[in-house]
Amino acid sequence: MAPRNAHQRFVPERTGRFLFVRGPRSKARGLLACSTNAYNKMSIKRFEDIQAWQQARELTDAIYKISGEATFSKDYRFRDQIRAAAVSIMANIAEGFDSSSDAEFLRFLSYARRSATEVQSHLYVALDQHYISEEAFHQLYDLTSSTKKLISGFMRYLRKS
Repeated sequence: MAPRNAHQRFVPERTGRFLFVRGPRSKARGLLACSTNAYNKMSIKRFEDIQAWQQARELTDAIYKISGEATFSKDYRFRDQIRAAAVSIMANIAEGFDSSSDAEFLRFLSYARRSATEVQSHLYVALDQHYISEEAFHQLYDLTSSTKKLISGFMRYLRKS
């Protein structure tokens, strides 16, 4: 579920396996989220409905917050680079959503996944330079890994159908 207005904070729904339902322009326009307890049908009508995008938004917010602190914020070039990589995850998912084909959508999802890997690499630099704590590193790294898994699951489905 997307926020009702821009001021609401989205907390991503954690579900198990995803089954996708064919939609009007692309197979990826509908989503059936399967959890162990129940089946919930969520229709993807806008890019904001995509769970990978929602989680990428959460990651971007966390990156902006942590990179705005103390010495991290003074390393302008590095700060801007990790922020740009995080924003790129969201942007590529959104841009791919408006693709005219599943093959093109896959290409943009691939870019999003690569940007997530770039964020993970930058997190090591931030840790090594003592810009972030080990705890923050692991939280952000795990959130990035989870985002990559959502993107990869979406990509697997598109390739199979």
